[in-house]
Amino acid sequence: MLLDRDYYPDEYLKKVRKELKKVGIRLVLTPGKEIQNTFLTPSTIKAIIPEEKQEDWQETWERVFQNEYNNCLGSFLKLHEEFCNSHKDAKTVMTEFKPKFDKNWKDPQKRYLYIDGKKALGYLRKFYRDHTKENLNQQILVEATVRTNRRRVESFVKKVFAS
Repeated sequence: MLLDRDYYPDEYLKKVRKELKKVGIRLVLTPGKEIQNTFLTPSTIKAIIPEEKQEDWQETWERVFQNEYNNCLGSFLKLHEEFCNSHKDAKTVMTEFKPKFDKNWKDPQKRYLYIDGKKALGYLRKFYRDHTKENLNQQILVEATVRTNRRRVESFVKKVFAS
């Protein structure tokens, strides 16, 4: 079974994996919040966006992260408060988990894993359409992702289809 990781705490996901394993179901989680995050790696985006538009894209991408921060952090903290095994209160969750979220959010090599993938992919598609006058279709995304992240993609596919 393939599930989006979303913002659930690791301890909760381990519990879900263990419960599913008891009934013969193997769980594979997306590497990022959602499956769409797979198409948002820095190397994939660099391969998709024309060279002369890279600087404009970086400015847009920074704005996306600024605009989406509160929404993503709020969802992250809410799920951690609700699904931590020790049922931590909001203050404890904020103190314990927000620093890790912030560190990853600010890291250009990791932050794409934490943003709402569907929404971020929408921003990417709009930018691409506005600047190239073409649609960023699934074929372009898949080809760029495989070309720039082959090992990561192959590893994920093996996890999904392993018996």
